[in-house]
Amino acid sequence: MIGENNTKEDKNFEQITEVVFSSAMSLFVSLMINGYYDNHYICSAETHQNCDCAITNPWLIFAIGICIYIAVFFLTKFIYKLLSRQIRKLYLQHKINPIDVSRAKAKELIDDFDNIAFDHLLIAYDYIEQINVALTNNKIEIAKFYFFEILYYLRTAIFKTKQLLYDKRREMCLNIKGKTDGVDVFRLFNAYKMMQEVFKNIKNLTVSQPDIMSSCSEDLRKEIEHQINMIEKDIQYIGEQCTRASNDLKAV
Repeated sequence: MIGENNTKEDKNFEQITEVVFSSAMSLFVSLMINGYYDNHYICSAETHQNCDCAITNPWLIFAIGICIYIAVFFLTKFIYKLLSRQIRKLYLQHKINPIDVSRAKAKELIDDFDNIAFDHLLIAYDYIEQINVALTNNKIEIAKFYFFEILYYLRTAIFKTKQLLYDKRREMCLNIKGKTDGVDVFRLFNAYKMMQEVFKNIKNLTVSQPDIMSSCSEDLRKEIEHQINMIEKDIQYIGEQCTRASNDLKAV
């Protein structure tokens, strides 16, 4: 199985891992049962009447082994997928988008935060009001249009903000540890608070106005839900970085 998979162009490492794990677990269950018999847990015919039949039943031993196998298999598979997804994400991010820490890049990112991130947040905030007007006039399609636009503008603002906060950049881009020509920490807090406010309105709309989502296809709804989940995680990350930047100010 492994040899055939290695010859294919679309190699599936996860499939290989499952095959190896399945084989290893099969051997483990076999060894466990063999060890059970080798240690003389099965009573002889002469002493059978003094033994616990539940313990000596080979079918029960087999069923317990299978249950252990299934439980460990799915637990390992879940942990593997979780870890491999994060490792692959970090690897691709580093490989495709290596972090540029030059002064020119830092200035570009600071300008983008000043001129793009804040403008996009203000636009998103204004579109929330436009959604309320559209819903008041029962114009669901217009409300849906503004809803999608809010997602776009909020994601862009988050992306421009996160670009400042990578470990190799933050000291060049933020006014921390004595730096004075970058982004002030209070402005980072302002952006974070506005992101929270816009996101709160987005979440409320998905609950209070189900018509906005119900008219979308299933694939589009899944994509929107995925984007909303990623936005929530990104905002939480920015909040953590705000606290970290604040602590760096106190250390000066």
